[in-house]
Order: sequence, then structure tokens, then C-alpha cells
Amino acid sequence: MFGVLLADDNTVWGCGWNAYGQLGISPEHVQCTWMMMKMEMPNSSSGMVLGVECGAWSTAVFLA
Repeated sequence: MFGVLLADDNTVWGCGWNAYGQLGISPEHVQCTWMMMKMEMPNSSSGMVLGVECGAWSTAVFLA
């Protein structure tokens, strides 16, 4: 189980199971964490996050 949230300040945070990199962190570094971790967005994005969605083994972050 894992969760991802979009904060009011337009940052994306996640915690939980990360076996497939769902938290935006290499699973070699973090397999599971219950501490909220900030997800870094690609340098090419404008910085505007439109939304986030979680699947069974994945996370989608929608960028403007």
C-alpha cells in the first residue's frame, strides 16, 4: 500500500511501499517508508502540477 498527495504549495509527497519506484525514488534506495517523501519533478516541467493518480503499482503526475 502507498499513497501520494498534492499539497497546496504544488509539491507532491508520497509514502508507503516503493518496490516499483511508485514514490519517485529508486527502489534500490528506499523499499518502503511511512515518512512522507517529497517527489522531485523533472527539470523540463513548468512546475505546475495539475493532479496525481495512483494505480496498483504506479503513480501518475500530470504536469502543465
